[in-house]
Amino acid sequence: MYSFTLIGGNLKKLVRFFAVATMIGGLAFADQINLNFVNSSITTTGNTTVIFQATAMNPEGVTENLNSAQITSLGSPLSTDLNDYFFTTWPFSLDPGQSFGPAAIFSVTVPDGTPTGDYTGTLDILGGPGINDLAVLASVNFDVNVAVPEPGSATLAMVGIGLGFALRAARQARRRNA
Repeated sequence: MYSFTLIGGNLKKLVRFFAVATMIGGLAFADQINLNFVNSSITTTGNTTVIFQATAMNPEGVTENLNSAQITSLGSPLSTDLNDYFFTTWPFSLDPGQSFGPAAIFSVTVPDGTPTGDYTGTLDILGGPGINDLAVLASVNFDVNVAVPEPGSATLAMVGIGLGFALRAARQARRRNA
């Protein structure tokens, strides 16, 4: 058995110190702004670009600088663009209690021929109280569901006209044979 004695018997103080330090350390990794998508899951077809909109709110007691954003985990061949929205139309910072949005935050381009399925990504907003801070202030998941395109009205009209001609030809053939 091992035993140890703290000088002055301050074991309670040491335990209390580590408990407080652990709680403070856990708070440093918590989201510091609330970020909510208007619609976190969008269904689309190939050869389209979809735009995600979000609302941000700063519940903290300090101004949070929105210094950067990044999108991860979205599968190829989809591509994203933060430049047209987050980096040009979103505010540089949110004061305590301030909210922004709903506003476009990024777009996803789905090329023609993209296989059907769900493509999931994560948007991280980076920043903090300092103008160079890059802590994760918010992290939210989103989903792009690529579906089989529905036939357009022109395609359906052509199929209907083709069936009409086929039925007429079949009737005329029966009349000739009768």
